[in-house]
Amino acid sequence: MFTRSSRYRTQPEVLATDAADRTMRSVEPRPLPPTPGALLHTLAEGERLDTIANAYYRQPLRWWRICDANPDFMSPLALLGQEPIITARFALAPAPLCALAPELRHDLDTHAHISAPLWRALRQARLRPSPRAQILPERPGKQWRIVGPLRNAYVVVDVAGELIVYPAQPPWDDLQRRLAALVGVEAVAVQEEIDPTLAQLQSLGQALPAGMDRYDRAVSVTFNNRSLPIKDVIRAINATPGITAGEPTLIGRAGKQIAIPPAW
Repeated sequence: MFTRSSRYRTQPEVLATDAADRTMRSVEPRPLPPTPGALLHTLAEGERLDTIANAYYRQPLRWWRICDANPDFMSPLALLGQEPIITARFALAPAPLCALAPELRHDLDTHAHISAPLWRALRQARLRPSPRAQILPERPGKQWRIVGPLRNAYVVVDVAGELIVYPAQPPWDDLQRRLAALVGVEAVAVQEEIDPTLAQLQSLGQALPAGMDRYDRAVSVTFNNRSLPIKDVIRAINATPGITAGEPTLIGRAGKQIAIPPAW
């Protein structure tokens, strides 16, 4: 039985059989009605669908009308504060891939192309430089870039006398594959923006932190936190060679805009 105000009251009834071979009465799915001429509402922290519906329609039970206009954004579970789909942003920092023997510093300083000992050392660390890779000094005696055709590029940094190898670019493809393979992940978005502080240091000729360049990098993951604990997302990020995840920041609804359609 449906009340007179139910949006399912006029839907045709159908018979369905459950796993125990029992015949059950149900109704057909309700098609989404058109929602033209919508206003925009900016969400505030703690707002609920029923309070928004009451503000615009003077009828809190019409919250489903707002859901109809925002099918990709909200669900009725948001009414109870139990929305299982969340978005978390993870700041990314470079992680070392390996350390090189100190005697290889001579090869980095004196060779324009990668030497056989340096190539072997990187291969032993399960890295894949091109045998024809070039060595480009970035800071004399402190930082070098190893680049080659069709192969991965690396940055070698002197960190307190140790030669530490970092990826020249974050392994975005590997990271997105690992995250997309997790059951419960709905969307993955990588972000790469110029960090004004690091860019200023570089413009002044000052040394950047080990392995860092002038970019601020992060990944945002939308996932079902009931089937996928956030610690498993962090584990997948940290399992990607060359990067490590910072503390997650949950991206809430506050400040986002939703459509408010006419009452009818």
